[in-house]
Amino acid sequence: DECFYLNFKNTKKPASFKFKKEVFDKINQKLKAAYMGKVRAYVTNKLDYDPKLTPNLAMKKSDSLPTKEVPEEDEYAMQMGSFINHLLPCSTSSFSVNQSPDYHLLRHWVLDGGSDIHICNKSMYHLFTPDNVSTNDDKVVAGVTEYKVESWGTCRVNIKTPIGNHYIMLKRTAFIPEFMTSLVALSKLTKSEVHWSSRYPNQLENSDGSIFCFLFKSGEHIVFEPEEVKTLTVSRSTNSHATALTSEGKKFHPNSSTRKHKTLSKTQLHRILGHPSPEVVEHVADVVRDGNITILDDKPPKTVECSTCALSKSHQVISRSSEKEHPENHPFERITIDLIPMKEGYNSNTQIIHFQCSKTLFNMVFTMHSKFESPRIVKKVLNLVSSMNYKQWTMV
Repeated sequence: DECFYLNFKNTKKPASFKFKKEVFDKINQKLKAAYMGKVRAYVTNKLDYDPKLTPNLAMKKSDSLPTKEVPEEDEYAMQMGSFINHLLPCSTSSFSVNQSPDYHLLRHWVLDGGSDIHICNKSMYHLFTPDNVSTNDDKVVAGVTEYKVESWGTCRVNIKTPIGNHYIMLKRTAFIPEFMTSLVALSKLTKSEVHWSSRYPNQLENSDGSIFCFLFKSGEHIVFEPEEVKTLTVSRSTNSHATALTSEGKKFHPNSSTRKHKTLSKTQLHRILGHPSPEVVEHVADVVRDGNITILDDKPPKTVECSTCALSKSHQVISRSSEKEHPENHPFERITIDLIPMKEGYNSNTQIIHFQCSKTLFNMVFTMHSKFESPRIVKKVLNLVSSMNYKQWTMV
């Protein structure tokens, strides 16, 4: 109701306020969307906003106002500016980046001192687990762009500490797939007694001054994981002695950039190559004689000498186990379970868990974000079947 553009007829504007045509164009473009039907009806009926008449009346009123020169200092302050959203309740944050597909912060967690919420842009990469909380059309504002919050949930952030690799869980995190990076709000960390100081920018500290975790630089941004280094290959021109360095798409860590010489026995080589025949192992040993791998002069195992080969190539396998399958005399006395991977769905679920009663062939199917949710769903099904007054469960 306080927006000067949408509520043009009922708001009192400052004397120096001027309307901008491009703002009206953006508003009209947004209102044309199909999902904006309720908002469109509200601004039309309650605020008396007309997409054609209101912009014309407002621009005529702005053209009639006297112009005022802005001092250089004030002009700079206006360019730096701030933003506020009168259309919908939302959180605000500012971030200036280049949104290219190869943007170096796309898969990084960035420590942001200006954000008041955590933001995740890669659900699978950061193990985002959605909560059963409605977004209520929540939006996040970054500069002049509004991003719709797809869901709220919990995220995992890998960190490096003085005692090794660990991770932290961020609660109440906004999942925005089209956001340029993932943000960790410093204000939220401070409330949990984790602090950052410009004197020691490469670490987060506990309240007692001890190191909580290490931080790293990616450009001018502070991130939670080290930047991967791109390989460089040398190519020489046939027409000149000039040497050119070209960057390849493959990435590697510095400690794995040089090849290490390895010594293997033919038994080890047999297992590494997937249990081939002795002839194949002998042939590989001859080929790599002058390479970076040394093969010891022993004999590769035969089929009968390798338990894996003997079992996989046997013509008949006789089980000597005396165990019998659990009986299925009553409904739900024996239930089989399957875990099936699937493509990521609209709700970020990637796993299917399938239950089937061996007696009645009754099926129950659930979807999960990851396999870690399996124990919770199994317990849920057990409680459900137990409430049906069937025979009590026996885990096999």
